[in-house]
Amino acid sequence: MSILIVELLDCGIVFGADQNVDIPNQDDPNKEIKIFKWPREDVLFGYVGVARLGGLDIKKWLDSQLSQFTNRMRLSEIAEHLRDQIEKQYLEDNYSTNPPLIVHLGGYEYSEWGYIPQIWHIANVKRLGRFNYLEFTREFYCVDGFAVEMRKREVSDLEIQDYLCVLAKQFNPFWFHQGFDYMAFNILEQAVKQAYKGLCSVHPDSDFVLPRNIEDWEKQVRFSILMYGAYFQAYKPRNEQYVGGEADTLAIPWPKFK
Repeated sequence: MSILIVELLDCGIVFGADQNVDIPNQDDPNKEIKIFKWPREDVLFGYVGVARLGGLDIKKWLDSQLSQFTNRMRLSEIAEHLRDQIEKQYLEDNYSTNPPLIVHLGGYEYSEWGYIPQIWHIANVKRLGRFNYLEFTREFYCVDGFAVEMRKREVSDLEIQDYLCVLAKQFNPFWFHQGFDYMAFNILEQAVKQAYKGLCSVHPDSDFVLPRNIEDWEKQVRFSILMYGAYFQAYKPRNEQYVGGEADTLAIPWPKFK
């Protein structure tokens, strides 16, 4: 099912994912990119789960839908229409079971308070457990997961960038993680971050510093993905290499005021 990492920072948004794609009746996974700038350069798309829609890989299927999104400017409109198209194709593909598909769409929308980050979740997860996803359906929901979390934490739109700045300074960025055995990933990733933080405090090499910009945060995301791939390579049999291959990252900076 792969691993997808989304981190929101005061300097921008980072998406990262591994490349392993599990294909039925095939021992070795395919290598495919799972994060893109789509449908335009200032929007990030990432997914885990079903790797085929309408018989096409996800990128080719997205590109086949691109003409429907050229006049949709607001990120909310893009997300809601994409949900409709994904659900329609998913039903037409008529899977015998309900395999998971979880999409994140990230970007910024301008408001009276300036630019506000949004991370739209499009997924068919019906029930989430303590350790993993428990149940999937044929219906897809669409929600701005970041907005939901900011309301829970009682963070005003006026202070979102400051709030993300404080988290980044603590080397504890705001994140969404999706993928296979996410509990195992969260524990391993937290341990690796703490180890790296400790290393930065004692190592004289200038390479060992906490992230200072969006490029540094991309390196950290890539590190986490490669770490989880190494875990699968070491502990899982050949036919269970759900995470692995190269690690891809993409980022978009926080836009400047109009």
